[in-house]
Amino acid sequence: MLNYIKDNRIKSGLMLLGVIGIILFFIYISNLTGYSTSKFKDILEIMYFITNSLLLLVAVIGLKQLTIAKNNSKMNAKRESYHLAAEQCTHFLNYIIPLADETILAMKAKSFDDFGEVEISMKDGKVTFDNKFNEENFELMSIKEVHKMVYLFNAFEAYSLFFTHRVAEEEVAFSTIGSTYCSVVKRFIPVILNASNFGEKGYSNIIKLYTAWNNKLEKQKLLEERVENERKEREIVTIDFKSLGT
Repeated sequence: MLNYIKDNRIKSGLMLLGVIGIILFFIYISNLTGYSTSKFKDILEIMYFITNSLLLLVAVIGLKQLTIAKNNSKMNAKRESYHLAAEQCTHFLNYIIPLADETILAMKAKSFDDFGEVEISMKDGKVTFDNKFNEENFELMSIKEVHKMVYLFNAFEAYSLFFTHRVAEEEVAFSTIGSTYCSVVKRFIPVILNASNFGEKGYSNIIKLYTAWNNKLEKQKLLEERVENERKEREIVTIDFKSLGT
């Protein structure tokens, strides 16, 4: 875009210099040929009109070029955002999921599937969490397994940051792996929230993205249930009994 602006300024400057050159040329000719003042004034008025017209034309062309440059910039940014979202989804499936599977297998080996439950609700326009953290399950994990969880949470956080800060296209990621993301994070969200309550602010992006995507999934579920109920209602056959007098 800056190149467009620079080019248009150069073009405008060259046109203006050209007009000034023409005016100076007429002044020089008038001195040689003895043009009358009135004739030269008429020429200047014509040149003034032409100059304004040229400047207007340059302004219109410049505005058009700026609009094109702005649209191209938006299109390129959108394309890059989609591309980055696709890359992050691939990274999530190929790298983060295997990390999560290691911890999940360790949990199942100790005969539990999660670290508690979390109920998400809205109160006074703010999201609130009722965290039923199962500390007993957490204490069953070894130091090495806890370190692996921290490594996993850091990977979750890095992935989530791309979408909470709108660096990558969030809708692309949600439609691709939104359900998978939420089902995996759901197992660990009590630990993540518990860590945040003790001053660990490094997992705020996990909490934000999980909350947003979980709410979307809940809305989708309710919509699907409503559509299914409406379908069943249409299929129900009603039987009316007429009285004898009709």
